[in-house]
Amino acid sequence: DSEAHENMARAAPAVEKRESSKYNSVLDYHKAFASGRSSPPKVLDELLRAVDALPPELRIFQVMVDREVLRKEADASAERYSKDKFLSVFDGVPVAFKDMVWIVGLSTTKGRCSGRGPDGHDGVWFNTIGRFAAPELYRARVCMCQCSCPRVGKQAQALAFLQSRGAKVVQVKLPNLEVLALAQAVNIAVDFALGHEKQKFEAPGTLEPATHIQLGLGGTMSGVELQATNWIRGYAVQYLQELFKEKDLSGIFTPTLASLPPRMPASAKTTGESNTTLIMKLLQYIFLGNLCGHPCISIPAGLSKEGLPVAVQVIAKHWDEHVCLRLANAMDEPQFRSVPPGFVDLLRKS
Repeated sequence: DSEAHENMARAAPAVEKRESSKYNSVLDYHKAFASGRSSPPKVLDELLRAVDALPPELRIFQVMVDREVLRKEADASAERYSKDKFLSVFDGVPVAFKDMVWIVGLSTTKGRCSGRGPDGHDGVWFNTIGRFAAPELYRARVCMCQCSCPRVGKQAQALAFLQSRGAKVVQVKLPNLEVLALAQAVNIAVDFALGHEKQKFEAPGTLEPATHIQLGLGGTMSGVELQATNWIRGYAVQYLQELFKEKDLSGIFTPTLASLPPRMPASAKTTGESNTTLIMKLLQYIFLGNLCGHPCISIPAGLSKEGLPVAVQVIAKHWDEHVCLRLANAMDEPQFRSVPPGFVDLLRKS
C-alpha cells in the first residue's frame, strides 16, 4: 500500500495520550520548567554531575561550552520562564551536538562532495516493506551482517510489528556494497585529514594515536582515488533513485548495527584503539545513507540479552524525512522502549 506510512501515522496515538516514555522529551522539560516543577539551572546541575561521573576513558563529550557560560544561560532561561516569556519549548533544554553543527567557540568538521561510478558484483538480497524496504534478516545474517540470533529476533519483531500496521515486503537487490563501503571510507578519511590538518601539525598532542593513524591514511589518498570514489557515489545515488522509483518503495529497513559492539579492550582505555575492520563491520548498514545523502533514522527495538540497546534503521528517499519520522512514530511503543545501564533522568527530582 503506497499510503502505508501515512496510515501508520494516523493510527499512532497522540503523544499526550501515550504511555509515558522512559526518556524525557523536549516537551517534558518544557512542561517541568513552565510549571515550576523544575528549572533550567537545576537540570543543568544534574547534567553536569552526570557528565562528571562518566568513565573518563570513554571521552563521550569531546568539548563543552564553558560551564559558567552555561550557568548564565540557564539562569537567563529560568528568568524568562518566571515571567512566562520563554523563547520556545526548547528554551533551557540541554542538548548535545555532533561537531558538524556550527556552535560559537567550538570546532566544527567539514563537508564532502559527489559524482558517478560502476556496476557489477557483491550483491546482497534485501526484502522491502510497505512502500518501504526491509532486509531479509536471516539471509542477511548469513551473507552480510553475521548478527547473533537474539539481535535478528529483535529486528524481526520490529519488522513484524510494522507489517501488522500495514507494511508489505518486497525484494530488492543492492549490488556492490563492499565497493560502496570502501568509497565512503576513502571519502571520510580524506575529509577528516583535510579538516584536521592544521591540528595534526600544530597541536599533535591533542589527538589520540588512532586519530593520527586515520589522518595518516587520509593524507595518502591521491586525487585520482578521491575522484574515483565520487564517481562511485554518483552511481550509488542513481541506483537508489531508480530502485525507489521502480519498486515504489517508502524506504529500506535494516539493522542499525550489523553486530553487537564488543567489550572495550583494557589497552584502549589508555591509548584508544585503531580498528578499522571492526568499524566497517559495525557500520555496514549505516554507510549507504551517508554516502548517498538519504535521510535515515535509527529506531529503538529493545535490548539484547547482554543488555545492550538494539535498533533498526530506515533509509528513505531524498526529501522524505517525513517517512522516517512517521515510521519512528509508529514504533514508539512500550515493547520497543528500553533504558540502558547508567541512564540518568535529569527530571527525577522534579
